[in-house]
Parts: sequence; C-alpha cells; structure tokens
Amino acid sequence: MQAARQFIGDEIPNGITSQLLRSAPSRDDDVAATLVLSVSWLQGCERLQAPPDWLASRARKSVQQLPPQHAVQIDAHPAAAWMLLVSLADSIGAFEIARVLLDEIERLLGAATLPHPATDVTLDPMVLAGFNLRALASARRGRLSRQQGDVESAAEWYRDGLRLVRGLPKGDGWATCTLGLAVCAQSVGNFPETMRRCRTVLRAGGAIARHHVYGAHLTLAVAHRRRGELERALHHAWSAFELAENSEENRQQCLINVAEISLRLGQAVAARNGFVVLLQQEQPERNRIPAHAGLLEAETLIWQASRDVDTTSLRNRIDALLVDADTCQQPYERIKALLGAFSAAVTIGWSEQERRLDRRLEAELVAAARSGTTFREFEFRRDSIRAQVASAEKAADLAPGEHGAPEQKGIGARTRKTLARLMALSSIDDVT
Repeated sequence: MQAARQFIGDEIPNGITSQLLRSAPSRDDDVAATLVLSVSWLQGCERLQAPPDWLASRARKSVQQLPPQHAVQIDAHPAAAWMLLVSLADSIGAFEIARVLLDEIERLLGAATLPHPATDVTLDPMVLAGFNLRALASARRGRLSRQQGDVESAAEWYRDGLRLVRGLPKGDGWATCTLGLAVCAQSVGNFPETMRRCRTVLRAGGAIARHHVYGAHLTLAVAHRRRGELERALHHAWSAFELAENSEENRQQCLINVAEISLRLGQAVAARNGFVVLLQQEQPERNRIPAHAGLLEAETLIWQASRDVDTTSLRNRIDALLVDADTCQQPYERIKALLGAFSAAVTIGWSEQERRLDRRLEAELVAAARSGTTFREFEFRRDSIRAQVASAEKAADLAPGEHGAPEQKGIGARTRKTLARLMALSSIDDVT
C-alpha cells in the first residue's frame, strides 16, 4: 500500500480515504492506485464523460491484457472505458473498488438515460448503448457476488440486467447477463437451465460479439462433462478453442479442456499431443500444472497399453511434476500435481515414491483443512487410490486416475474428426 501511495503522490483527493487502497491486493499497487484515482475522478463528475488522457494512459497497458470476455462492445459510449476499469479491478481481486466504480458509473448513467424506449422505433444508438451499459453494470455486480460465493445474489443481479434490456435488440448487456445466469445454474447443478441459457446465446448468432459465443460453448463443455456426456463436451470445448484466437490464455484453457476430455474418452495419444502443444510455451501455473499432470496421465495410459517394463521415462515425468508442485503457490494446483504424481507412482509400482507422496498429500490436505479449505474431490481421489493399493491389485493394473478410461470404440464420426484435428495440432495458434 505504501508503494501505491507513492505512486499516487499528491493526486490522491481529500475525499478519498485509504480504505479503498487497503482493500486492494498489495501485489498490484500501481493498478490499485490508478483505480482509486478513477473513483476520485468519477465522484467529481456531474455528467458522464470518458476518462481524461492522463488517467487512461496509466491504465492502458493493464486494460489491454484483459481477456476478450471483459471487453465492452460499445466503444463510442463514454461509460465503456469506465466499465473496462471495473473489469480491471475485478481481475486483481479489488472487489470493493470495483463496486464503488460501479456505484459512480450507474449514478451517471441513470442521470443520462431516458425512460425505457422499447416502443420507440427511432431509438438513438447512444440511448440503446446506455441501457446496454446499465445491464452490463448489473452483470458486473453479479460476477462480483458469484466470485465471493453468493450465487443467489449474483443470479438476481443478472436478472436485473435482463429486465433493463427487455424488448430491446440483443447486445452486450443481454448476452453477459444470460451467460451469467447459465454459470449460476451450473454452480448449483441445474444443468438443463445452464444449457437452455447457453443455447439462447448461440441462437443469437451474429447479433452478439464473438466472445459471448465462445463463452456459451465453453460453459456447455463444462456442463456436458459434469453430466458424463463426454462427446458433446468435446465438441463444445473444441468450438470454444476455435473461437478463442484473440486470447492466448483462453486458447490454453480451452485446449486443456479438449485434452482432458479426450483423456477421459480413452484417447490417450490424441490427449498427449494436446498437452505437448500446451507445454511448448510458458504459462501461468493454473494452466501449466494441469497440462503437466494430464501429460503424465496420458503417458501412463500409453505405457499400460504397451505393457512396457521400462518406467524410466515415467519416473522422470513424475519428478518433473513434483518440481512444479514444489514451486507452486496455490494449494489447489499443488495438491492436484501431487495427486497426479501419486496416481502414476502407484500405477507403475514405484513403491518408495508412492509412500512419500501419500504422506505428503496427507500433510497438504490437513494443512488446507486447518486454514479453512477442504478439498473433498482430492480427498476422495486419494482415498480411491489408497483403496486400490490396499486391495492387493497388481500395480500395473491399477487405474491411473480420475481421467483414465479404456478407449471407447463406439464414438461417433464427428468425435473422431475432432480427435484427428487434435492429433494434427502442432501449435496453440493452429485453430483452422
């Protein structure tokens, strides 16, 4: 926070206390300072206008790094640039700053917006943009609530946004709110509602921005995967991958989905190629560790099918995954890496490593529980692997983990075509 104060210097206004600055993550001091200045500027405005050049230039680099789903497709409206700053606050976890920014944006939008013009056939594009931006502001509030675990409040914010644009042409606000409701439904296991909302977005076609279509496909991929409908999940994951060419991070996340679903379909060779392509470039650990763990699992399945007795390559792969675990800062990803290594060690019969990893996993899960986080999915997976060992099955016959599956012979022609495209993929940018 001290660094942020030095960054602001004398520009911090008398009406802004240090409370907002303290609420932002310290690792993003410069960005937080810019956002607090943005709040100050908006609070002094009586009418809506774009950010001044000096403020826009401070935020430009960080805003340009936001993924496409944070974009605002109403560039001509002065509120659009401010909405991007809300997304920036959201992206660094400065939720309180995001809410105060939204308070000011909505105050100014409300003062500038006429009564609902749904019956006005001569609707001015800027008036329509105002309603879309108000809906988008509600959607941003919904996302903030959802990220903090309040799904019920999030859904109500999304519904408020849809009410604002009811009867108007479909646009950015409508699509964002509709997809928000789809994600809320998915989080409580209401997959039919998730799919209904996503298909509504897909039917809108060219009326909405490309990144909304991407979001609908990605959400459908997750829903079908959780329902065990793996071929449908694969098709939607690949469609999302093809639509994500404007964002490297989105492409990486989509390809992880494609490769993991392929692995669960028993297509280990195709899945291995997907993970290899992912690991050709540097990635954040939230992508790198799943890719390393997936590659280990794919190679373990291939090793099992070959009945090879040489485990040297797999032992090296296990050690490489453990290096990732040792440097990982996030408990979720660290435990995921340890589980992948544990499962592979059991499968190849590396008893010494298996025992070490079992003890380490126990310690990690206990530590997480003491800090208030319980990873039940990981506890279940570890216990399942332990049960396999205790049942005295031969190590080489043990299932390699959550995603391992025998090859499914009855997969359809469309799925085989998608798998062939995954096999032929040579670069993360190769999305033709």
